[in-house]
Amino acid sequence: MSSEKLTLAALFGLAMANATQLAQASEAPHCGVFQTYPDYVKIELLDQGDPGPSVGDFRIGHVRSLNESGETVGNHHFHALVTPTTEEGVFRLIGTGNFSFDNGTLTWNGGYTLPDPAMESGPDDIVVVPIVGGTGDFAGAKGELRW
Repeated sequence: MSSEKLTLAALFGLAMANATQLAQASEAPHCGVFQTYPDYVKIELLDQGDPGPSVGDFRIGHVRSLNESGETVGNHHFHALVTPTTEEGVFRLIGTGNFSFDNGTLTWNGGYTLPDPAMESGPDDIVVVPIVGGTGDFAGAKGELRW
């Protein structure tokens, strides 16, 4: 996430056709497709079992989110549980996260994979998780988060 953008597609079911818009430089994002950029990223792996990344460990993080103009527009907090690896040895995680903006919140919940749960993201991976709800301007939001 350190140099990549985060794309949030938070769309209201009935307003989907008219909801697509980019975040404006001087205001918080609104329901629609928008991108944020990580400024401060802090991710920790809490080792709960065998030394090193293993089943049962927790991945927690905080990301300060910027708009295209470099203004802080919100924060992203998340936690995930490390589950058994895939046949290829890639870690599966099940997590929940919350984006908080001045005008509401977006919540995601889902599973994703990473080569190493201590990483910010995989080198060639695109993580996609579902947006399961929101508050304020994002009340009733559904869609997906990609990073």
